[in-house]
Amino acid sequence: MPVRLRSTVTPLKEENTTQKVFPLWLESTIKSEHPRALVGADCDGGSLAPDASAVLYLSQGAAWVALLTRLPREQMLAQLRAAQRQEAVSKARQIATGLMMYVQDYDETYPPSGEAVITQIRPYVRDSDVFVAPGENEPGFVYLFSARTTNSIKNPATQELGYLPGPGGRAMIYADGHVQWRSDNQSPGEPAGEARRRGYSR
Repeated sequence: MPVRLRSTVTPLKEENTTQKVFPLWLESTIKSEHPRALVGADCDGGSLAPDASAVLYLSQGAAWVALLTRLPREQMLAQLRAAQRQEAVSKARQIATGLMMYVQDYDETYPPSGEAVITQIRPYVRDSDVFVAPGENEPGFVYLFSARTTNSIKNPATQELGYLPGPGGRAMIYADGHVQWRSDNQSPGEPAGEARRRGYSR
């Protein structure tokens, strides 16, 4: 079959406490750009259906079934890119919320530009993973602003603060706190539909 199950052991450490978990992976048996997918983070074992249509696995004292769907490669990649765009927007919204909270705490002043901006916003977001672009391993958040007060911005809805890149574009963060996806072929301020009408794809 083109896929197989593999169980691994991973130690999780939080301060002085260490706990072992047993992730279960669905792996490709042939060369692939995406060689594995996580079935469960802590499993007691699993088995693959004879026709590879589902995975049966045990986790948290219960039996679970994950259905598998075969898709053409291009369709699968398109769905993956769409999911990564949604992830980028979700993370950018968390960054935007963190920026708004920072501004409230610092007399309506935005953080200064530079590499330290992530450190300054970090206390206001859930975890540092929000700064990492989908599919990447390092922070990809780009801050475009500088230490200015909110009353110096004429139109917060169009003032760009920064962005988080994603496949084919970026999740833009604006001074009023909203986030909007902008494709690589979309000009600043141009509605998303206009880029598609000009024959570009997002």
